[in-house]
Amino acid sequence: MMTAREYAKNATAVLHHILHIPADEFDNDGTAAVIEQAIRDATRDRDSRVGEQLKEAQAAAEQRVARLLSSSPAVIYSFKATGDFAPTFVSENIRAVFGYAPEEYLEHPSFWRDRVHPDDLTRVEEAISQFFQNGTHAVEYRFRRNDGSYCWVNDEQQLIRDKEGQALEIVGSWSDITARKAAEEAQAAAQQRLARLLSSSPAVIYSYKATGDFAPTFVSKNIRSLLGYEPQEYLENADFWRRCVHPDELAAVEGESLHLFKQGHHTVEYRFLKKDGTYCWVNDAQHLIRDADSQPVEIVGSWSDITDRKRAEEAAAAAQDRVSYLLTCVPAVIYSFKATGDFWPTFISPNVKDLLGYEREDYLESPDFWRSRVHPGDLPRIEKDYARLFEEGCIANEYRFRKKDGNYCWISDDLQLQRNAAGDPIEVVGAWNDITARKQISEALVASQDRLVRVLSSAPAVIYSFKATGDYAPIIISENIKTLLGYEPSEYLENADFWRDRVHRDDLAAVEAESVHLYKKGRHTVEYRFRKKDGSFCWVNDEQQLVRDKDGQPLEVIGSWSDVTARKHAEIDSQRSEQRLTDAIESISEGFSLYDAEDRLIVCNSAYGELLYPGLGTPAPGTPYEMLIRNAAEQGLVEDAKGRVDEWIDERLARHRQPGHPHVQQRANGRWIQINERKTTEGGTVAVYTNITAIKQAEAKIRKAKSKVELANALVTEKNKTLEALSNKLSKYLSPQVYSSIFAGTQEVRIASSRKKLTIFFSDIADFTETTDDLESEELTALLNHYLTEMTKIALAHGATVDKYIGDAILAFFGDPETRGVKEDAMACVNMAIAMQRRMWDLQTEWRDKGQQKPFQLRIGINTGYCTVGNFGSEDRMEYTIIGGEVNLAARLQSHAELGGILLSHAAYSLVKDRVLAEEREPIKAKGIAKPVRNYRVLERIDDMVQHGKAIREEQDGLRILLDLQKLDKASAVKTLEGILSRLKT
Repeated sequence: MMTAREYAKNATAVLHHILHIPADEFDNDGTAAVIEQAIRDATRDRDSRVGEQLKEAQAAAEQRVARLLSSSPAVIYSFKATGDFAPTFVSENIRAVFGYAPEEYLEHPSFWRDRVHPDDLTRVEEAISQFFQNGTHAVEYRFRRNDGSYCWVNDEQQLIRDKEGQALEIVGSWSDITARKAAEEAQAAAQQRLARLLSSSPAVIYSYKATGDFAPTFVSKNIRSLLGYEPQEYLENADFWRRCVHPDELAAVEGESLHLFKQGHHTVEYRFLKKDGTYCWVNDAQHLIRDADSQPVEIVGSWSDITDRKRAEEAAAAAQDRVSYLLTCVPAVIYSFKATGDFWPTFISPNVKDLLGYEREDYLESPDFWRSRVHPGDLPRIEKDYARLFEEGCIANEYRFRKKDGNYCWISDDLQLQRNAAGDPIEVVGAWNDITARKQISEALVASQDRLVRVLSSAPAVIYSFKATGDYAPIIISENIKTLLGYEPSEYLENADFWRDRVHRDDLAAVEAESVHLYKKGRHTVEYRFRKKDGSFCWVNDEQQLVRDKDGQPLEVIGSWSDVTARKHAEIDSQRSEQRLTDAIESISEGFSLYDAEDRLIVCNSAYGELLYPGLGTPAPGTPYEMLIRNAAEQGLVEDAKGRVDEWIDERLARHRQPGHPHVQQRANGRWIQINERKTTEGGTVAVYTNITAIKQAEAKIRKAKSKVELANALVTEKNKTLEALSNKLSKYLSPQVYSSIFAGTQEVRIASSRKKLTIFFSDIADFTETTDDLESEELTALLNHYLTEMTKIALAHGATVDKYIGDAILAFFGDPETRGVKEDAMACVNMAIAMQRRMWDLQTEWRDKGQQKPFQLRIGINTGYCTVGNFGSEDRMEYTIIGGEVNLAARLQSHAELGGILLSHAAYSLVKDRVLAEEREPIKAKGIAKPVRNYRVLERIDDMVQHGKAIREEQDGLRILLDLQKLDKASAVKTLEGILSRLKT
């Protein structure tokens, strides 16, 4: 770079050259000195201005950095990396984050060390010792704020070195991570609690991959206690689950698994093989986990043992039936309604009709039902008291209520407020009891209460109760304990050990062991010996009922002691009665047997043994039924069992255990036995065996006579089949309607006709001769028959009477011999014509594919009018047809129709115009018809237009709107409709 002096010398030389001054007259050195000084002055001014600008930019940058550091969530600091490690900088936000002024850090080198938690200081300093090796460092510890509290900080430091690599300064940041530390501790605690919950859960939690090899990924440890397997047995065997599902249910369960991938969750129940080889019922609830791209990642599920629930379902269903029955029979009307909003009724028991005369719908469909039936004199009092219901949760009132017949009765109204888990009112449940009689006979009620005390005192059973938990202290005892057992009531009430001291010691252990049934089932009955006051023992029947509180907790046990000593003595009399029964059944000529619920013989008569087991004697009581029939089958006593003993025994056992109608059994000795079995109420089977050999022999004679009759019937049937085949052949030459009416006998076969209004259909193939000139006769025949068959199928499907085929033309009509009414007949004819033309489009494509250059094209004409219809011809040969000018008009319309088109007469159009869109064409001059004929070309059915969005149609009584969207000017239509609406509103 040139110096100012060098620039000056160069400038002097150039100036000397430009001015052309002689060398002896030009002072080079003086001129150079002046130029050099000017350059130096200019440079100094420029440097001064640049310096000022740099200072201003640096100050602005420093202010921006200060603002950024002040608003940062981390405190930025620095200190010397050597020597006294004195602080050099701290950001202003130390005041907001920790509560300190920046000066407190900058003026105290021990600021940091004094504020690190004592329990963390040693660990942190050891970690810092590695700092100078790595150049970067991050550590977390507790730091004391200015208010004395500690917070967790993340301290990240960076070592700054000079250009020689010597440590110069350390820059760091303190970030408050107290919230994160608290969250981490909470997460760790939650994970520990989750592990404990999974281990103690009543369900086994598991997971596996949702794709690929579906490998297991997790199972809770309680699989060992609930199913007997070690966790690794599941985790190391991808086929673990399939091997454990019951074979009868595996296919169905796997078939339902697709619901999981459709819905994201799925629940199924099936039998699962436990480690000990037994099966239990499990509820398998699964949830599909997807990744951020909604791809299946993992399936998490749970197996819950529901074996007890399965067993309890039947009991629960019975209990539900019982509740429904009780609601029907209960003397109170149970009802409920919403506790907020419109207070709409939600339930009322069916007995409201029996007790108050109202149908359930009267209450359920009227929120004002109750208010409108409370006596006006009672209503203000009752409504005022309702506020207590929401304060106390329950209230009880008595007031007069109007019944269906208009009379008032007194009712007691008990209401209970139901709340949800959040404590908000959701429903009010109440009960109406008719207390009219109580009001009228309150004095009699007091007398009745006195009588109840006397009844309990004179009852044949001692009524007692005691607490169901805790010390099981006695609560009540009926007075008759003194007369029945000799004890004073106080002896029971004041001695918690009263009962144990008086149960016979030989019975006590067994009776106490059975008491668990009371807490499981809610009731229990047991019999044992009980010591009376006089020291003697009597047999008692002890029936107990467990009373629970509203939370289902055991509250009280109520029981009764009945003296059954006499019954025990009566058992001898029962044995005598059984002997008399045996004597009675022996007098029956038929065989008789009675088996218990386990299929063991209780009693039978000798005739039973003689009929079924001759030579083997009468079976002994206790003999299993299966043993008896097996012996009989193996000894060849049963004809049907020969060669199939085991199969016959299975069939016989099934019929014996589920008896139905009487059945007959053939025995090997030529006997026929009728067996009539039925189930007893105890689950056993009672049967009567009757010898019907004589009846069977008579039946054999009858069967021989019957076979002769059946042979004669077969001959008649053969003749009938021949006639039926002939009639089927003849039906091909008649219209189905005519054929049916003749064979049904509704139409006579004679020359006769009548005049009726019919809809006539005439179709013809355009240019038939020209189209078929190049075809061979066989090809023409096949093509024409194919066309006529397809068209006839459509005609018959729409109910047309096909009159005749005139070469390639078809004449058909609607309205005789069957009719749906003139208008419906006309519409059916138009529907048929549209269907034919659409079918022709398909056939044309099919024929072109087969090489037909000019496929058939169809023209159709339809007319409605009066025709003569009936049988025409001679007595020997006649034809069912129609004649008249209207028939000719249909043919003329056909000839004027477009190719593939349908042409209607005005008469036909007037019948279908509400359902078919058609356009009127120029009147035609038809041969044989004097006046021009108005005609209409069918465009489309209105129903089809609506279905395809081409039209809008609305119809009701007095209103019919049809908008053709293909032709419609929407703006004009809207204006017209708005005008109509305006006129309707005025």
